[in-house]
Amino acid sequence: MFASMTIVFREGLEMAIIVSLLLAATKEIAKSSKWILGGTGTGILISLLLAIIALNNATITALIEGKMTGESSSRYRVF
Repeated sequence: MFASMTIVFREGLEMAIIVSLLLAATKEIAKSSKWILGGTGTGILISLLLAIIALNNATITALIEGKMTGESSSRYRVF
């Protein structure tokens, strides 16, 4: 669980660094921050939507539960 949280934190930090670099590099361009922040927000929303869809999928849910508990289902192979 801690490893998963560490990966999520690292990826979020990486996203923040990239977005801040883009904002700093395009400071002189009019309305660039609107497009950069809009694209960032859209990407986050799409990621959340796909996560919700994946967690509502029975196959993916069974694989995740098997991975967390260490039990492999006879129906699904957990790597």
